[in-house]
Amino acid sequence: METKPIVTSHGNQVLFSSLHSALLQGLPREPTEWRRSYGRPPKTLKLEASFVPFDEDILPQDKDKTLVSRPYFHIFWTDCDLDTYKQSVKEELLEWHTALKNKNNPDWLIAVVVNDESKIKSKLLPRSSVIDKVKNDFCSKQPDRCIVLNEPLKLDSKSQESWNGFLGRLRGLMLQAFSRHLSKYEENMRSLREKRNEPGWDFVNFFLVQEELGFMFEMLGLHDDALIQYDELDALFSQFVLTQATTGKKAAWMSKFMKDCTSWAGLSLRKAINLDKRDKVKHNEATLLDFRNYLFSRQCALLFLLEKPWEVAQRAVNFLHQTIQEVNTLKVVMPEAALDCWVFLSCMEILQTCEKHTDSSQMEAYSLYTANLRDYTRRKLYSIGEMCGLTPDNTPSSEQLTMVLDLTSGMGIEEDSEEDYSGPNVSHTPRPRDKLREALSSNDTFQKIFLELSELTMGTFKHIGRFRSARLIGKDLADFYLRLGEAQKAENFLVDAMKSYQREGWHALADGALLELAKCQKLQDTSFTLKLSSLFHIAEVTVLTPKVIVDQPLEVEVILVNNTPSDIQCDNLKTSLKKTNKLPKLLSQKTAVFRQASNSSAKEAVPNFNPVAQQITSILNVQAHYEGAPQRPNTAGIVCINTHEVLRRADSSGRGPKLTDTLKDYDDFTNYASCDDVVIKPGENKLIFVQKNTSAGHYKLGQLWVKMRGMNFIKYLEADQFFLVHHDEPSCEIIPVSGDKIVSGIQQWVELTIDPGSFILKEGDELTYLTSDGLTVCQEEEETTLRVSKITELGHAVFRILLFHDIYTVDRNAEVRLESDVFPDPVCCSVMFSCPFHVTHKLHTASNRKYLQILVHGNTREDFTLVTPNLTVQSPDVELLSLNKANQELVVNGNMNVSYMWQLKSNTKNVIQTNLCFTTTFHSILDQENKSRQLSYECNVENFMTLYTVKTIVSAQPEMGTCKVGAKATLRIHIRSHEQDDEDADTSLSYQVLQDSSIWALFGNTSGVVQLCEDMTAEITLGVVPLVSGLVPHPPVQLLKNQADVWFKQGDNSCNSKNDSDIPMSNPEKNLVTTRTLPFSHGQVYYSSIAQQVHVLPDAGDSN
Repeated sequence: METKPIVTSHGNQVLFSSLHSALLQGLPREPTEWRRSYGRPPKTLKLEASFVPFDEDILPQDKDKTLVSRPYFHIFWTDCDLDTYKQSVKEELLEWHTALKNKNNPDWLIAVVVNDESKIKSKLLPRSSVIDKVKNDFCSKQPDRCIVLNEPLKLDSKSQESWNGFLGRLRGLMLQAFSRHLSKYEENMRSLREKRNEPGWDFVNFFLVQEELGFMFEMLGLHDDALIQYDELDALFSQFVLTQATTGKKAAWMSKFMKDCTSWAGLSLRKAINLDKRDKVKHNEATLLDFRNYLFSRQCALLFLLEKPWEVAQRAVNFLHQTIQEVNTLKVVMPEAALDCWVFLSCMEILQTCEKHTDSSQMEAYSLYTANLRDYTRRKLYSIGEMCGLTPDNTPSSEQLTMVLDLTSGMGIEEDSEEDYSGPNVSHTPRPRDKLREALSSNDTFQKIFLELSELTMGTFKHIGRFRSARLIGKDLADFYLRLGEAQKAENFLVDAMKSYQREGWHALADGALLELAKCQKLQDTSFTLKLSSLFHIAEVTVLTPKVIVDQPLEVEVILVNNTPSDIQCDNLKTSLKKTNKLPKLLSQKTAVFRQASNSSAKEAVPNFNPVAQQITSILNVQAHYEGAPQRPNTAGIVCINTHEVLRRADSSGRGPKLTDTLKDYDDFTNYASCDDVVIKPGENKLIFVQKNTSAGHYKLGQLWVKMRGMNFIKYLEADQFFLVHHDEPSCEIIPVSGDKIVSGIQQWVELTIDPGSFILKEGDELTYLTSDGLTVCQEEEETTLRVSKITELGHAVFRILLFHDIYTVDRNAEVRLESDVFPDPVCCSVMFSCPFHVTHKLHTASNRKYLQILVHGNTREDFTLVTPNLTVQSPDVELLSLNKANQELVVNGNMNVSYMWQLKSNTKNVIQTNLCFTTTFHSILDQENKSRQLSYECNVENFMTLYTVKTIVSAQPEMGTCKVGAKATLRIHIRSHEQDDEDADTSLSYQVLQDSSIWALFGNTSGVVQLCEDMTAEITLGVVPLVSGLVPHPPVQLLKNQADVWFKQGDNSCNSKNDSDIPMSNPEKNLVTTRTLPFSHGQVYYSSIAQQVHVLPDAGDSN
């Protein structure tokens, strides 16, 4: 409801317009407590108002009984000065005040806005301001009816304080006005209610009076109080109907609601207030259904505003039942099935609207009440369809088609373009009227919609845990499907219903459901599944093969006793095999046997049921009985052998079994052992069940299934009979015949052993092999098959073959793949080939001379002989001079290495990188081919030319003569460049003395930058003190090269790195230059004193 309390404004309308938006926003900003009379609890509400210009014509008289449309409060606005007030404003204010006084309206307020603090009160001339004049002229007895606003458009604290004070007073005065009007209105309404038994009293008039009070509460946001008004009207109307039904006294106004009903459009919740229906009620044109629709729609609208859609669903069923009862009590004439149409349309409208207003947090409470509502909807639709000939096995007659047309026309036609109360998305949902018209259009659409509603209702009942109600709906669906001829769909519902009846102990209902299930299965021409106990029993179960391999036959022996006097032809017998995680205690060499007494039938245990006392059995155990010879008996029959159990007296206070064993779930017979076409003779029959193709795992025997003709019999074995089906994958292994490793580069005898696992290899079987790249199996005529010639006691196949793998300088992993018809998948074997050698190289320097050493390490225990070493270089500027003996044979193994040496001579100084290739010929006693093979090793050396020589000299002080411990000595570092004529040679170098604090103590700059002189030499002097005596090595020195990194600035914040050639020289003072040190390549610096030592004498005071 969008209406708000009306407040009029008068006076300076320009001033009011400037404050209008602030007034609309500020008034509801803070909640206000409303204390009412008669001890009613206080209410907290946020006041809103609709401001209109003042007009004397809109002022209500005392006799006017309206609440919503009347103005409740009046405000006069002025910001004039004293002269203007005297000239015109006072007269205007007097007319306004007089008009309110003539209407006996005390709810007004005068707001004086001042823009200067000096105008509030003059210190020189007291009582001479506009405020004082207004208070003296109009508010002498009510000073609170005049309020001062101090510059309300400003944002300072004083103005805000003044504005908040005005809003607070306005809220309080408005609440006083509401209380005054409501008190008078409620008093008049109570007096009108007390006259309800007097002649001439009209309920419709009273309804409109109390509804006006409800509108007032709704306008103030008090939806609870508004709902109470409609609940009281609902109760009052129901009381009148009940009084007429019990006493027979009919009020005069009641005849208005007893006229014939020609419209059953159903409830409409699309608008908060249905004005069309309200006008009908107001003008006494509404039927009973129209009045009830309007009243309940108003209650629903308020419940939606209270965010209680679940309560709408809760009230809906009572509302529908009560309305139907009132229609029957008042004998309202309606066409056949019209009332059912109204119920269906109303239910669908309530459900659709509640779904729009329900969130996930209220779904549980919502479903709790909508379940019954959906079931009521479903039953009413079925009733309509039955009367219209739309149910299965029916064809609509001409009278029924006419009824459909009459019902369709009475549903009403509403404009689809009308605004939806429940939201803009409702137009996407079919209207209830369209849904019912579609259902009545044909048998197929009726059946489709009915089944949809039934499935949805059943799911709702299951969601809230009411499974009994869901089973009852399923029973109705089963009857519906049987009438449709779809027995297969009906069977599941009948089984569920039968289980539910038996669980609850409703045996008569269970038997009825069982009969219907039999009819259903008869229609399907399917087999029956019954218990095996009455005809057969199991005497013994033996697992003959407790441990088998995959694909080997599994055998189970079952001794089955036939209790009938004749042969029984069985089409098939199965025992289910269930996988289990339980580790059985058997799997030994001893066969496990389960025995059961042959003169009784053990009853299967009921799951989750532990009876305190022995229960009376519901099973009759029978066996054949005859007198005379078996071939020619005198009498024959069936005798019950457990009458003492069946006829035992039952405890009257006890409860029967909750669940019979017929309700147990059947096993999954995916894995089973079976025997086919068996004739079971009277007495004991030994049966062998065989199963193949069982996957690996532990298994347990489950159920016995006997199939004969159209019947299936189930028996629970209940014996802990386990067996193991295992499966081992085939594998293979390759080991060398001689030696500790399989070596690459030679032909070597190896032994290939194949373990078939769970499979069986036989002599004569062939295996095809495939090898990875570089690996070769050396056989004659390039064959790729191996023939099994002998099988070991363990079932393994062993082959002796020659393998060859290309040589590499590192170990390589190769693979042999074997394929055979015996194995379902190829068998892969991984082989590690070890390189017989490990080759390294090392560069040596002696001043300007360079030497390359090649070291060959052995990796095997067996000897390998190396002959004819050779080193080649790809660069024409480098010459090689061999320092090795010619035609020398050297032996290498795991404990013996070989070293070769060459001198490198360069014709130029600018040799950056040189690629070298070392080759040698080798042979070994492991090589079955006994021929020479070649080893190749590639390497490279970079920047190997000597650039600088560093020499260190340690000398004692002249007065000391020799170095002594603790005495200071001198360390001289001589640096000489070998690039005497090179102008691009680096002359700025860095050095670093690597100090060993346990041997030397250094003084001076142990690191820094040194500049070479013109003769390309430099010398650095440091002070050193030896800390130990004896032959002490010189302190090690490292020479480093300097590299400049130049950073130039861009703007004020960022820098970018540039090479030397990219340095911008236009403004070099702004560039940032940093230097870092880098080591020389190996061989570029020759440290001539690296192995020199100095003799240090001990101190005279040292005991050593």
